[in-house]
Amino acid sequence: HVLTDVLLPIYTALQGFGLENYRDIKLFRYSIMDAIGWSCDFHRRIPEEEGDYGNVGKHCDRFYKMIPEFMPSERRPLQVLNGTTVQPTCFQNLVVGMPMYSDDCDEGFERETDIWSLCNHARQGQFWQFRNYLLQNVLGSSYDEGEVPVHHKITITQRSDGLRALANLDQLIGKLREKYVHKVEVVVVQWEKLSLKDQLDLARSTTVHLTPPGGVSFIALFLPRWSTSIRLYSDEYMMEWNIMNYLGYIALEYVDCQDDSLIPLNEVLGFVEEGLKRYDEYRAGDASWTPYNDGSSTSHTLAELPSSDLEPISIPKIVYQSWISRKMAPKMKANLKKWRSMN
Repeated sequence: HVLTDVLLPIYTALQGFGLENYRDIKLFRYSIMDAIGWSCDFHRRIPEEEGDYGNVGKHCDRFYKMIPEFMPSERRPLQVLNGTTVQPTCFQNLVVGMPMYSDDCDEGFERETDIWSLCNHARQGQFWQFRNYLLQNVLGSSYDEGEVPVHHKITITQRSDGLRALANLDQLIGKLREKYVHKVEVVVVQWEKLSLKDQLDLARSTTVHLTPPGGVSFIALFLPRWSTSIRLYSDEYMMEWNIMNYLGYIALEYVDCQDDSLIPLNEVLGFVEEGLKRYDEYRAGDASWTPYNDGSSTSHTLAELPSSDLEPISIPKIVYQSWISRKMAPKMKANLKKWRSMN
């Protein structure tokens, strides 16, 4: 969660004052008592024997040490203020962030509720800029915002700790490899075994992403525009929809696997197929792209217009897909149904 609990508020605060392109940044962290829900500070207050996530403090320390790698140029170490620290610092600008800039607002419990996420309204453009900001900082001159995948890639997250385990994940992996052999690359990954650069390179070259929920799923922030992330829930169904549904540049599918932690294989295989074809449609007309072809006709365009003078129009290249999901929150579905009845 360090991406959206820590780095997103930093970026939002900088952007709010027009300082997001400032290169010489020194970060100070102050551990507040009233910690934002699900953050590192929040988990530190839960005794290890009562928590479900093991030694959270150890993981938090590792993530906090990584934060400078996501920042520009100087990449100065993160400094901790504990209330007694005396450390004179000269500065030109001072920006103080707030928890409400994170994906959870400042509450931390909205992730499973049936309401819209007010603090994430109209932030789709900002989320895309945040993604590119982090990629640029980490990858430097090797990153080009306009660069897109050269071929399809299905990437499947496999947790090594057994948390939110899926009983038939290996079966799903086997079926995907069998179905797309010689057609689409299928990658199974334990993200913590890769370097930060390799993680980002894999994520930004993935067109269909399958993952359990939780912190490990936030790598989806780095997926390319028009890709699909399929979220597999063995528990806490729809967790984190309040950020994922608002990213805007990727399509989301939420799959309920809570019945014996079993993935509904046919349903997920169908979502993967849709994701591949959807991405193909957005790349229609791009000579550098070789689409996945299952033998069926393709190319949905805005064309088929009565006038023969008009050329087919490809799908617009920048489409924000916020809320577009089969699993919309019920209140959203009710509002959509009402709107349809009036139009």
